[in-house]
Amino acid sequence: IIGSYGGYWLDGLAISDVGFDSFDPGTTTYARNVAADVSKVTVTSVPAFADSVVDISPNDSDLIADGHQVDLETDGSTEITVTVSSRTFPTLTTTYTVTLNGLAGTTSPLSNDATLSALSLSGIDIGTFASDDYRYSYTLGYYQSLNGHTTTVSPTGTHDGATWTISPQDADTGTEEHQVEVNGDDAVTVAVTSQDGDVRRTYTVSPGPPASRADPSNNVCTPCRFHPFSNRDLWVDGDRIMVGLNSPKSFAVFDMSTGQRVETFTVQAPTNEEGYERNFNSFWTDGETLWVSYWMVATILAYDLATKERLPAKDLWAWRPGRHFGGGSLWSDGTTMYVNDDAWISAYDIASKQRLSIIKLEGSWHNIRSSIWSDGITLWVAEENEPAIYAYELKTGARTPGLDLRARDAHGMWSNGAQVWVLGENDNIYGYTLPENARLKQLSVDVGDIGLFNNGIFGYEATVPAGTTEVTVTAAAAFTGGSSNVAFGSTDADASTDGHQVSITAATTTVTITVTAPNGTDTETYTVTITRAP
Repeated sequence: IIGSYGGYWLDGLAISDVGFDSFDPGTTTYARNVAADVSKVTVTSVPAFADSVVDISPNDSDLIADGHQVDLETDGSTEITVTVSSRTFPTLTTTYTVTLNGLAGTTSPLSNDATLSALSLSGIDIGTFASDDYRYSYTLGYYQSLNGHTTTVSPTGTHDGATWTISPQDADTGTEEHQVEVNGDDAVTVAVTSQDGDVRRTYTVSPGPPASRADPSNNVCTPCRFHPFSNRDLWVDGDRIMVGLNSPKSFAVFDMSTGQRVETFTVQAPTNEEGYERNFNSFWTDGETLWVSYWMVATILAYDLATKERLPAKDLWAWRPGRHFGGGSLWSDGTTMYVNDDAWISAYDIASKQRLSIIKLEGSWHNIRSSIWSDGITLWVAEENEPAIYAYELKTGARTPGLDLRARDAHGMWSNGAQVWVLGENDNIYGYTLPENARLKQLSVDVGDIGLFNNGIFGYEATVPAGTTEVTVTAAAAFTGGSSNVAFGSTDADASTDGHQVSITAATTTVTITVTAPNGTDTETYTVTITRAP
């Protein structure tokens, strides 16, 4: 242990009239503020070992008083060093440096409040602000994150003496406000430091989650209580919902209408070297076979869901070269099993057990315990302590932030393609609806330019050169599955070619695209007016 911080170290350090609640033995450099009416401080140190030698500089200015007294410099900045070494081995040494900055016009005690009372971004709706909530999200329209938008970040401190830094950097230093140009997946952060310099809080506004929201009428199992953080994944079958638990290690089945537990069962789990059952990370079932992935086990084990007996013949050996953890989160379409292993997605053929592909989720930090679900085109990843369920292309791993779902702190999820059930905050299960899911995620033309596409805007215009006789319009639905459909108001002039071919026979041609939501009922219509130059 000795030397883990460079030598002998302190277990505690205190300076009178100076905030030091966040002292960390492994951090050797500190900066703190002190009120202008404080001219002398007392330094008290707690060495980790009985044979430690502690040397403090500047020298003790009052040998009679208890503790080590340091007179503060009149210029407002004083550097104090505390060196800890071993009496027996003098080379085992750690030096802590504390810079005290005097704040003119202040009196002690200084505030340790590092919260904001308000935060706004011009032109961006971040929802209701609360001082104790440090995560927010922004969108433009539906399922469309901001791009190229300049916003003014306006934080207000709960205490006037608090200071903050904003990221990204100010795009216009000539104005008093802090201007940020938001592009793609940029997050805006406001790091707040308390007046005494001891406490730091960071507020983050991240891009992209859509306006999906929990519908109280769809909430299920709100009276069902689980052991905190024990739940891993879920599966819905008609009016029943099954949840995997790690404390105790079991599966619990609930009636969705009443929230009452109707069944609890266990399966034969693998054990570690000490004989304890492995925790499981995820499961997937087709209603007959139950596949379970376990922590530190490379094989995905199969069970008969009715009898709970092992089915070794259906086990899948799922591993990534150079990794030995195994046990990633699971989703399957019934033919192919997809396994997440720290943001690497491997696809396995269930029948042959052969790996078909492996991809890396673009820019992803998701760990092995995250939950995944897909409609066969888009892959959604639910991560604990995150403000959204993040979307990717299933086949390529490319990020599709426009399809992110706003579901805070999701431990697991399951969907039928129209509704999403989420193991959410307070370990309850919430039903989410997508009330505005009759949307496109892509709209473009191969000739001309419709400008920036936002699927909350339904009318577009494009000018094409004189003599143009055909334009290819490409459109893709934001949400697939169910009765989702994209229909053009005109006949495809060339069905053998990708996209929808529109014949241009007049000076102005209007193309209509009607999108039907997965529920088969909700629709929206987009129009593209194409003008041919004379």
